[in-house]
Amino acid sequence: MNSFGRNFRVHIFGESHGPMVGITIDGCLPGIPISESDFTDDLNRRKGGVLAGTTSRTETDKPIFLSGVFNGFTTGAPLTIAFENKKRKS
Repeated sequence: MNSFGRNFRVHIFGESHGPMVGITIDGCLPGIPISESDFTDDLNRRKGGVLAGTTSRTETDKPIFLSGVFNGFTTGAPLTIAFENKKRKS
């Protein structure tokens, strides 16, 4: 796992050919609105099979909120978001 920061820590986990990649953010305040659509623009920029030089694999790139979110708001607990790699191939 790669970690960055002190008061606001960011941990990146997974690998491109593993079952999933994700991020855990520790230090988020409670009550911040968050949804899948908050990630759409960034995920579309890195989407494979669209631009030259990107992978030909296509993924849904749908964020899966594993912890730290309840009813569309951060809870103050570490926020963990995963992205499944359904079409992984070495």
